[in-house]
Amino acid sequence: MARNREIQRLIIELDAQVVVKFLRSTVIASYPCYTLIRDCLELINSDWIVDIRHICREGNRCADHLANLAHSTPNGVSLLEDPPDSITSLLEDDRAGRGVLRL
Repeated sequence: MARNREIQRLIIELDAQVVVKFLRSTVIASYPCYTLIRDCLELINSDWIVDIRHICREGNRCADHLANLAHSTPNGVSLLEDPPDSITSLLEDDRAGRGVLRL
């Protein structure tokens, strides 16, 4: 999607610290999910600037909401051109800098 929109700089925020570690290191064929990690790295290392960051789940409630929403959809890939209505309030909170306190 980012490629189709000709985005030159991309920030990828993940709540899975182990995935961030894999994407920042040299990939060894014996790693779990080696092929998937290699394919991700090929995309990341092509002709754009990508910053991969770890973020707590509470710090990216929009992504968490979309991940949970995916569990209620049929198997396969769903491409969203616009955010679903159920995420509007989370986007507004994000835009306003309102977060959730993590205890």
